Amino acid sequence: MDRAAQELRDALALPIAAGTIGLYRSSEDIGRRLEQSFPFAGAKIDWSLTRGHLAVSAGARSLVGFSAFFEDRRTALGNDQPAFYLSEGPIDFALRASLITFQRHLRSIVSVPAHHYFVAEDFSWCIVYSMEGDIDFGWSPVHR
Repeated sequence: MDRAAQELRDALALPIAAGTIGLYRSSEDIGRRLEQSFPFAGAKIDWSLTRGHLAVSAGARSLVGFSAFFEDRRTALGNDQPAFYLSEGPIDFALRASLITFQRHLRSIVSVPAHHYFVAEDFSWCIVYSMEGDIDFGWSPVHR
């Protein structure tokens, strides 16, 4: 296991043990469902083909900006909304938790340089924080 992945698992050991965060040893199935629900252009979601796309301006692209954006989306979608987390990078596992739980552990989760995907359990929406600092949200064109 990659060092960054192990550090993240260690940082989340208590909520994983308590069952507030679910750990999926492989993110392949969740990644495949994400790709079936959202249009991709290369390695990134093609946001122009999603519904209700929101993007953060370049000036707010930072961990602080992402945290504020995530909190706004969490408030709009609901604290208890279940979601998956997966990464395109060194983190080879997926996580499942409520949005409020992810919010509490956001700094640990997105500290690894990667594309970070938070996707609804039913794959109807997705929040992305890319390693380039892009922050996006959109509704799947497949789910209505």
